[in-house]
Amino acid sequence: MKMGVISCGGSNVTSVVNAFSKLGHAPELMTAPDRKVDLLIMPGVGTYGKGSRRLIETGFSDYIRNHIKEGKPVIAICLGMQMLFESSEEDPSSPGLAILEGHFTRLKDPSVQGLRSPPNIGYNFVEFRRQGVAGPLVEKLSYLSGHYYFLHSYAMKETMATIDIVGVSSFNEEIIIPFALHENICAMQFHPERSGLRGLKLLAQTIDILK
Repeated sequence: MKMGVISCGGSNVTSVVNAFSKLGHAPELMTAPDRKVDLLIMPGVGTYGKGSRRLIETGFSDYIRNHIKEGKPVIAICLGMQMLFESSEEDPSSPGLAILEGHFTRLKDPSVQGLRSPPNIGYNFVEFRRQGVAGPLVEKLSYLSGHYYFLHSYAMKETMATIDIVGVSSFNEEIIIPFALHENICAMQFHPERSGLRGLKLLAQTIDILK
């Protein structure tokens, strides 16, 4: 399977490439949308507005849409996940790709002493649940429910009910959705490439599901 990792600035591409390499793959870095791949990986760190502008300016916005329309799989990580949805409170004037329905809002500040202020940094528990028509697919992920590494200040708190599998977590006692798998798309708010063996197993299982 030919894999491509989008690298158009602001991305955590090195750790992502290393993670897929540990799984026996050889992903290619893509600084321009100039070739076809079987599986596209959208990593990313940074602000929503800059991320949106980078995708538009480099031509990756249309490339990603066409890749998904062709039925090819996409794995989006952190800011990459946010780009797949409609918008973010971080920069309301910058559009997402709107491939999936959902909106990102700022994490809640603590209302009780002892809770953390955003950003959400470190390991948080994620539970994978069937939501749409996933059927037995959720069994392939449910055993991987556990702690994953997060670094973010904005999160999705609800999304369309037709998404097949969601991952549910919480921050300051508020439910957030840091994982969505729907048809040929998988989006992760957390960083599987920084989540140790569990993160690698999740990537491997996700690739197997999406193939």
